Amino acid sequence: MRNPAAVIAMALLVVACGKAPNLRVDPPKVVQVEVTRYVPVPDALTEPCTVYAPAEQTYAEAKRLALLRLESLIQCNKDKAKIRELGGEVKP
Repeated sequence: MRNPAAVIAMALLVVACGKAPNLRVDPPKVVQVEVTRYVPVPDALTEPCTVYAPAEQTYAEAKRLALLRLESLIQCNKDKAKIRELGGEVKP
């Protein structure tokens, strides 16, 4: 034996090439990604709700204010429902 390192290197090459591992490549997988889309809200739907103040201290004025405030509240709820519909969320 002239060069023991060469013999060892040859032996390692033979052993390493003896069995190749099974190199199976899996096909690519389809991945579904949920994308958030922001929808612009019209300015008319984001206007502040009207706040009514009494002009005088009478029962007639209190009744008038109660009716006006109810109408304002109903309109604000309708606007919020329209905003929810823009995002695809439909709830009563």
